[in-house]
Amino acid sequence: LLGMTLTGCAPGPVNPWPEKPGPKVLVTFAPLYSFVSSVAGDDANVMCLLTNHGPHGFEPTKREAQIVATSE
Repeated sequence: LLGMTLTGCAPGPVNPWPEKPGPKVLVTFAPLYSFVSSVAGDDANVMCLLTNHGPHGFEPTKREAQIVATSE
């Protein structure tokens, strides 16, 4: 019963995006990130999903699912 009570008090999801204006653009791998960052400049928030591994065998984490769900 105590475990059920404590899990109900957990903080809500944390926003993974920086608090700055502009669209939230999510790209899949580093070459796209470089291109989109250069084109968008400071007018958009650009984040790369696959930072330290390739797309083969990719298994998303809860944080990565939050990033995908909150991108525009």
